[in-house]
Amino acid sequence: AGSGGAAGGGPETRPKPKLRSGLEARLGRLSNLAAQKAATAQANATRRVHFEALPDDERQALSWAFENRSSAGLKGLDPLEAACCCWEVGLGGTGPDEKAAVRRICAEEGDCIDLYEFALEVVPRVRARLAEMRNGELARQFHLLHQLDADGTGFLTRRQCLSVMRMAGLDAREMWDKTADCSDKVDLASFQAIVNSSREKLLRTMRRREYEVKDFFMLDDDMFKSFRRDIVHLHDMFFQYDADESGHLSTAEVLFLVKDLGLMPKTKRERAMVESIIDEAESETEHGLDFAELLQVVEQIREHRQAGQREELLVIFERYDRDHSGNLSVAEISMLLAHMGIMPYNRAEQEELADLILSADEDGSGTIGFEEFLVLCQQVEEKVNRMRYEHEVDVAISLGFTESQLRDFKWVFDFMDVDGSGRLNVEEIHSGLLMMQRPIPQGRVAKIIRRLDKHNRASLDFSQFLGLMHTLHSEDGLFPQDAGSVSIEVYKLDSYAMRRALEIFKMPKAYVAAVAREDLVDLFCRHFQIKRNSLVCDALGVRSVPDLYRLAKEREPSIETLSRT
Repeated sequence: AGSGGAAGGGPETRPKPKLRSGLEARLGRLSNLAAQKAATAQANATRRVHFEALPDDERQALSWAFENRSSAGLKGLDPLEAACCCWEVGLGGTGPDEKAAVRRICAEEGDCIDLYEFALEVVPRVRARLAEMRNGELARQFHLLHQLDADGTGFLTRRQCLSVMRMAGLDAREMWDKTADCSDKVDLASFQAIVNSSREKLLRTMRRREYEVKDFFMLDDDMFKSFRRDIVHLHDMFFQYDADESGHLSTAEVLFLVKDLGLMPKTKRERAMVESIIDEAESETEHGLDFAELLQVVEQIREHRQAGQREELLVIFERYDRDHSGNLSVAEISMLLAHMGIMPYNRAEQEELADLILSADEDGSGTIGFEEFLVLCQQVEEKVNRMRYEHEVDVAISLGFTESQLRDFKWVFDFMDVDGSGRLNVEEIHSGLLMMQRPIPQGRVAKIIRRLDKHNRASLDFSQFLGLMHTLHSEDGLFPQDAGSVSIEVYKLDSYAMRRALEIFKMPKAYVAAVAREDLVDLFCRHFQIKRNSLVCDALGVRSVPDLYRLAKEREPSIETLSRT
C-alpha cells in the first residue's frame, strides 16, 4: 500500500536539501561579496584619507600626471604609463640603471594601477629606490662633502650646503628653508634627502611648464613630442625676439632665432636653403610666424639637414656596428661622435652631451638604433652650436656689449664669412665695417688684427672679432654700448636679465625659463642676498646689466669659495 501510494502520486513529504543548500551557498556568496565591497570601500576611504593628507603641491602634481598619462581615463595605468607618470613628476630616473629600476617597480605593481596605488605605493617606492641609488653617487659627485667634513663630526655648515647645491645647478631654496633652524649644522643624510627632493621638484616644474606651453598654443601631440626637450627654451626665445609683443616674428627675426638655435649651416648653399624654407613659410602668413608656425619651420629645417646627412651618417654608423645588430652601445656612440669631430671643449659641454646621449636611449636598453642616432646627431650639433653662442654672449658681455649688439655683430660676421670657415681676413672685416657704415682705414684694421691674432693667422674668429669691435669702441669711439639700466627696484628688473644671471649661477636654463615671475624674483633675491624692493644699482654696486653678469660670475661657487667658508 505504501508503495502504491507513492506510485499513485501521493504528496511528497521528504525535505529538499539541495535547494536549501544552494540557497544558503548563494546567500553566503552574497554575504562575502558584501563584506569584500565593504572592505574595499573602507580601504579606498582609508587610501583617500592618506592621499588627501599629502601636501597640496604633491597631490596636485600626482593627480595631474595620472590624468595626463592614463589611456583608460581614471580606470588605471599599465606599467609603461606608470613609469611615464613617474617621469612627469621628476622621478623617471637618469641613465639605464635608474630607468630600469623605475620600470621594474611599476611592473611589480600590476596592470591596472589606480591613482591611490600610484601616489601611495609606486611613487614612495620609486623615490626611495632612486635615493638609494643616488646617495652614494651624491657623495662622489659632490666630492667636496667629505673634504669639507674634515673634522669628522658628520656635519656641514649651512653655507657649505647651499654652495654645493648651487654648484650642482639645483634650486637651493629648499635647503634655505629646511635648514633655517639647524644651528648651522646639517648632517649628510639630511643634505642628501634635500638634494634628492630639490632635484625632483626642479624636474617636475620643468615638466609642468612644457605642458603649459603645449596647452596655451594648442599644439598637437606629435608636435609636442618632437619639441618637448627644448619647447620651453624655444618659447622663451620666441618672446625674447618678439620685441613688439605682436605674437609674430618677421623673416629677419626668425633668421636670428635659427642662428641662435645652432641650426644655421656654414655653407652658403645650405644657408640659402634654410632661408628659402623661412621665406616660403612667411609668404603664407600676413603678420609673420606665430609660435606654432615657427616650430613647423624648425622641424622642416631639421628634417632637411638630417636628409642631407643621412647617407654619410649611415656609413659611419655601420662601420661601428661590428655585429650588424643595427644598434650601438652608449659607449660606442660616444666614440663615434668623437670620430666625427664632435668633441666637448669643456666640462659643461661634456655634461650636456652625456645627458643628450643618455636621453636618446628612451627605452633604457643601453643601445641606440640608427634613426635615434640620426636625431641625436642633430641634437648634439645644435647643442654644441648653442653652447658656443652662449660663450660668445659671455665674451660680449665681458666687453660691455649687450646681446642685441652681439646679434648685429654676428649677422655681419656670418654674412662676410662666405666660405663658412668661421674666420674673417682683413679685407672681409673691412667690408663688414663698411656695411655697418663704419669706414675705418684698412691699415688701421690690419694693425688691430695683428694685435689680437696671437697665432699670426692674419684672420680673426668671432670672439676675436668682438675684441676688434671693443677696441674700435674704446679707441675710436665707435659702437656705443647700451648697457641697460639697473637703477630700478629688483622686482622691476627685466626677466631675461634675471634669468641670465641665474644661469651664470649654474641654474638650468630650462628651469629658470619655467618658473613663474614671482618665483624668478625670489630666486634672484636669494642668490644675490638682496630684497625685492631694493634698487639693483645700490644693493649690488653695479651700474649696468653686464656689471650684474660679471658680479654673478664672481659669486659663482667654486672649490676655493667653499674652502673659505
